[in-house]
Amino acid sequence: MTAGAHTFRADMTPEQVLAELVRAQRTEETRVTIPEGRNILEVADILAVAGYGDASVILATMRDPALLKELGIEGESVEGYLYPDTYKFPTAATPDQVIRRMVEQHRKVFDNLKRSHREALEELKKTLGWGDREIIIMASLVEKETAAKHERPLIAGVFLNRLRFSSFQPKRLETDPTIIYGCTAAVKKSAACEKFEGRIRRIHLRDPDNPYNTYTHEGLPPGPITNAGKAAFEAVLAPKKSRFLYFVSRNDKTHHFQRRSPSTRPRSRSSCARAPSATARPPGPPTPTRSSRPRVGRRVTCPSRHVSGQTNRRARRGPGGPSVPSDTPRSSHLVA
Repeated sequence: MTAGAHTFRADMTPEQVLAELVRAQRTEETRVTIPEGRNILEVADILAVAGYGDASVILATMRDPALLKELGIEGESVEGYLYPDTYKFPTAATPDQVIRRMVEQHRKVFDNLKRSHREALEELKKTLGWGDREIIIMASLVEKETAAKHERPLIAGVFLNRLRFSSFQPKRLETDPTIIYGCTAAVKKSAACEKFEGRIRRIHLRDPDNPYNTYTHEGLPPGPITNAGKAAFEAVLAPKKSRFLYFVSRNDKTHHFQRRSPSTRPRSRSSCARAPSATARPPGPPTPTRSSRPRVGRRVTCPSRHVSGQTNRRARRGPGGPSVPSDTPRSSHLVA
């Protein structure tokens, strides 16, 4: 007889009951979708809702040193190794089994990509000394910086240019998602991160104790900040070649890409104003009112723009950020 759950009908004969008992049990499955760009906290919540245990227990399994050692994963968790996909897990599976299945899928996809991008792997190893883990970390940054798939190769190229160009110093990537991850999903949090309430402030930008802070630490963060999909990995292995070092948000989920740091000097009201509409009244002589008189000490500035994944804080320089390389042109070149 086969152990497990069996279904019997009232009209079944003894022979049919016996046949059901010796028949191999059908495994019940649960369909679970893990979207791209979800970190371990979010994946744990998804699995908990699907019925695979308490989120805190699942998260503890994701950080289990024994499991990480067995799977050959560096770092403090399986972050970056849980491949985003739609799965059919056995309903009775344990968190350990579910996690292993996602890691297995990650390695299957990643190995296929490495076989088809051998030259890119050699180039990354030669120029930056990168192995698999560094590629996984960079893919996670690209995944979090944009939802526009066509922009990912350009954004990967910007980050790689910052690390490769000798004239770009210091080599800080300065990307907000890394700060947020260090303040929310990392095991150990700095004193500044303990005060994080969902919005990045100056104390977080200047925090040297957050190892994921790419405004104060050069190079890559110590680990992945999310679980990237195939498109993000492809962007890192086949980046768009350019001389771009910055990207500025258009406020429509896409970006301008440029070589020079965007200016942050205060501009006059006229330079900030939108073009008049076709139905606007023709300009006439100004009406001398009290409110139209110039005010001493009043300064008009434009709204800050989103630069390379965050608001325009001194043009992506951050506190003591990198200077613009001397070999970059004076004019900005923007990509539509």
